[in-house]
Amino acid sequence: MSAPETPSKAAKTGSLSSPGKRRFSEVRREIEVTYPTLEVVEDDVFTTPSTTLKDGANPTFGQFMFSPAATSTPGRFKNVLQVGQDSELTMEVLKALQDNQISLSSVVKAELKGICDRHSLSTRGITKGRDISRAMVNTKNETISELQETIAALQAEREINRAVIRHLRRDMESMKDPTN
Repeated sequence: MSAPETPSKAAKTGSLSSPGKRRFSEVRREIEVTYPTLEVVEDDVFTTPSTTLKDGANPTFGQFMFSPAATSTPGRFKNVLQVGQDSELTMEVLKALQDNQISLSSVVKAELKGICDRHSLSTRGITKGRDISRAMVNTKNETISELQETIAALQAEREINRAVIRHLRRDMESMKDPTN
């Protein structure tokens, strides 16, 4: 009687079947085919490959980096009011000066508008901060009340469990002691 045949080890598949089975030279050839502008230097492994743009120019710092003044970020934070839009405080002050027939030069008028607008923005920021703080306090109070309800429910459940345990102990003692 001969031994039954068991399945043998699976045959190895081709080297391109999975990424883990490839050799470094094969991967390197793929890189050379995929990225033809990448210069691979065989001699020195510590050099950074140089790339060129389609027009042949080498990228430099000045071509891609903008000065902070040229980006849109400073405008978002410095000039919050739209151009030509005055705050309510500015309009009231200028109207009061006009009603009292006080004439101001354009420089003084612009400076007064700036001061009033900054004050208005500061007040608006304080108001928003206060509203956010109130909302946070209300949320915290709701969380506290929910947790207090949970604590009360757990304490009641604990008392019920203690009463059940006391009752079961009493029943066990009465079963052990036949005189009762």
